[in-house]
Amino acid sequence: MTDELRAQMPELMQRASVPGVSVAVVRDGKFDWSSAFGSINAETAQPVTTETVFQAASLSKPVFAYAVLGLVDEHVLDLDRPLVEYGVEPFVPDDEGLARVSARHVLSHTTGWPNWRPKGEPLWREAPPGERFGYSGEGFVYLQRVVEHLTGEPLESFVQARVLRPLAMRSSTFSVPVGEGLATGHDSAGVPLAPREPQPPNAAFSLHATAADLARFVAGVIAAPGQMLEPQVRVNDRVSWALGWGLESSGEGRAFWHWGDNPGFKSFGLGLPDSGAGAVVMTNSDGGRPLCAWIVERLLGTDHPALEWLARRYQLSS
Repeated sequence: MTDELRAQMPELMQRASVPGVSVAVVRDGKFDWSSAFGSINAETAQPVTTETVFQAASLSKPVFAYAVLGLVDEHVLDLDRPLVEYGVEPFVPDDEGLARVSARHVLSHTTGWPNWRPKGEPLWREAPPGERFGYSGEGFVYLQRVVEHLTGEPLESFVQARVLRPLAMRSSTFSVPVGEGLATGHDSAGVPLAPREPQPPNAAFSLHATAADLARFVAGVIAAPGQMLEPQVRVNDRVSWALGWGLESSGEGRAFWHWGDNPGFKSFGLGLPDSGAGAVVMTNSDGGRPLCAWIVERLLGTDHPALEWLARRYQLSS
């Protein structure tokens, strides 16, 4: 870690109301180092370490996608076959477009569904399948059901066998983790949030991991991307989407990336396949997104269209 980054981190964390940060870096296609700052909980001041487990939130999606593409390679699942043909119960009753939704649509966020339906309300369609990019966690829930049906395995054991254990992501789980060393989420003022109610494993957002584990995953994708990084749909002039990852092209070279956003937790991961570099930043505060961007820019260069797109996305949704 650069002396500048280490020296400025406490002030920037305070400014962003972020109690704790964990950073991990990939160099030459391999996990290189990790570092930690601040506290797990602002009220207890227990320090964050490189073993601290954070909610990875939507960084769950590329991890699940990596496992799904293994099924594609084994010809268990076809990227373009409509998911309704695999024998699961209809995901959305009376949705005429459901009969065309495929795994490719889900992984590239072109199902035509919104991110999430309001609680207790039916899921509606915003566009026909394949028409345009529209980020959707709902699609990942549907694909999870299909995968569990095809493999006869629950999400946790499926991903453990195909991603987490092979890539030595020993602290990672899609289930509710237990024990000490778990980061507490905080609001944008740095006030601790109540623990989230336990929920079943969810391919879209329930991954818990250390920054080091996710850096090992980034290194694994750099080493063997397969078809995972093939562009599927354009988002804007400099950003597109692949199968589980966002893509960008800039002065820093080609990159794949994703962010995480659960209440009280913000994270970001990015890999540069041409140079073999990458970084993952995890924070335990709603104020963490700009801090993630600042750290990534100092570790991997400043020209990242993904960070610009993400900043605009949050401005439009606020």
